[in-house]
Amino acid sequence: MSDFSVPQLEQFVQECLSQLYDFSFLQNHPLVDLLIHNSKGPNRIQSFRSLIIDTIESIRTDPELVPDQKSERFYNILNLRYVKKHSVQRSLSILTVSERQFYRDHAKAIQIVTSMLSEQLRGERAIGLSMEKEDAGSVASEVQRTRIESKQTRTDFKDVIQGILGAVQTLLNENNISIETEISNQIAILDSDRTVMRQIILLILSELAMNVPDSQITIHCEAVDSRFRTSFRLLPRDNKTRIPEIFSQIEQQESLQELVQSVQGEITITLSDTVLDMSLEIPQHHETILVIDDNPNIINLFQRYASNLPYQVVGADAYETAIRFARSFQPKMIILDVMLPGQDGWEILQNLKSHPKTSTIPVLVCSVLHVAGLALSLGADSFLKKPPGQAEFIQLLQQH
Repeated sequence: MSDFSVPQLEQFVQECLSQLYDFSFLQNHPLVDLLIHNSKGPNRIQSFRSLIIDTIESIRTDPELVPDQKSERFYNILNLRYVKKHSVQRSLSILTVSERQFYRDHAKAIQIVTSMLSEQLRGERAIGLSMEKEDAGSVASEVQRTRIESKQTRTDFKDVIQGILGAVQTLLNENNISIETEISNQIAILDSDRTVMRQIILLILSELAMNVPDSQITIHCEAVDSRFRTSFRLLPRDNKTRIPEIFSQIEQQESLQELVQSVQGEITITLSDTVLDMSLEIPQHHETILVIDDNPNIINLFQRYASNLPYQVVGADAYETAIRFARSFQPKMIILDVMLPGQDGWEILQNLKSHPKTSTIPVLVCSVLHVAGLALSLGADSFLKKPPGQAEFIQLLQQH
């Protein structure tokens, strides 16, 4: 990362983590200059803070799928100390580790974050060579770079909201902001990059908190037809506070609108003297069908069958990828080939049917083998003989 030595960079990371919510400290720090090039003022520091929090979040593994106690411990140390701002002693009591072990793991966690930030910067520079003619200061250009780098194009919006609330808790406390959430049980899978969605929600909450402190914010999330609506209502505790006067001072309105437009969303704002209502609507993804098969031709076949239907077919050719996707996004249906190289498809079926997050998802076993009876006895909901016909596929889809 730049011309700084590794120890210098680790020191920079440590300093910025320690002062993560101190605007005046961060605005002139060299690490911010290295990582954030295309934003100014409060937006620049907010972007840096979001980047650091996202990097910490990415250390965390899925404990239900691939247990990794060390990675989880590194994440917990950074999250408790710097995101939630707990003292060392409080963190020690929560983690139930010795002080010596804590500092050893803390040093390793700092090294991991430094390495991840260095890798990201190298990637940005490589991408920048092919984009040097673009306007580096525009939000659209920044979003485009995010999309190029991102490996995830689908987002569980409820997960974004809940993660953001944890990340900004210190900011909310400092500004005496209370939050009430009303989140529908409906799953909201969006065709939007997770990083961009996090930035949108972070901008909304941070701007409301910093410009109208001592207030209550109610967040209501619900699916409306093919869109997912998130409503923010801000009520100052002081009835003398005049919302229009304060809201006119918010600097992020233009950037916020550009970010929302980049994910095909819409944002509307209604003001009265003492109430601000903001509505964010994002297109909700069609229901998903997960095909677990190592043969890309079979996945393509199902994609063609569903091309004129309100479904998206997603393929997975590995056990871990399939289970992670099924638990995270809960597709409408799973089509499973039990003959996977080096993997036991029957074990995948049992895993899906025994886990509370996936047990109710219909699973159709699709195989060249004549194993319909076995499949049904082991928990499959239907059986498809390979290669399946479109009419048969659509009929089973309608039945489930």
